[in-house]
Amino acid sequence: MKIDLDSLGREPHQFEAVFTDAEIAAESGTSFPNGVQVKGRIDKTEGRIVVSGTIAALVNVDCTRCLEPVELDMDFPFSSVYVHTEDFASDKENEISGEDLDIDVLSGEKLDLAEVVREQLLLEMPVQVFCSEDCNGLCERCGANLNIAECGCGEDDIDPRWAALKNLK
Repeated sequence: MKIDLDSLGREPHQFEAVFTDAEIAAESGTSFPNGVQVKGRIDKTEGRIVVSGTIAALVNVDCTRCLEPVELDMDFPFSSVYVHTEDFASDKENEISGEDLDIDVLSGEKLDLAEVVREQLLLEMPVQVFCSEDCNGLCERCGANLNIAECGCGEDDIDPRWAALKNLK
């Protein structure tokens, strides 16, 4: 969903949309079975475009330890500030303030809401997701899921590349 910024007046523009996996271009191992619901508004003031609202989605991701599917229910507010290229200081000698770190530079007169939503989802997504706090993960040797059963790997198994050194004792 692209918004033509030239067509927006000074009044806030309300929007509501649902994006699919394909529109969001989700990371591998991540899916949105019910889509991503977004409600918000776009304010255009003094060279800045502020996009704010809420994002709600049911996210299917893989457990970081065992790769089993995990469902996350995400519902969070967001706010993004954009300025046009000509309004952003391009002088390399200028110091960037902390406030400038939250500003994105916008090229062109169209704002792609799918990209805004994708960025906000990536920022809000936890770095590690576990199926449970006591997840045992996968065996580093055979790859068996240690939550389901013990693997057949023994503690005394020696890497065959090092087996010849055992006879040196």
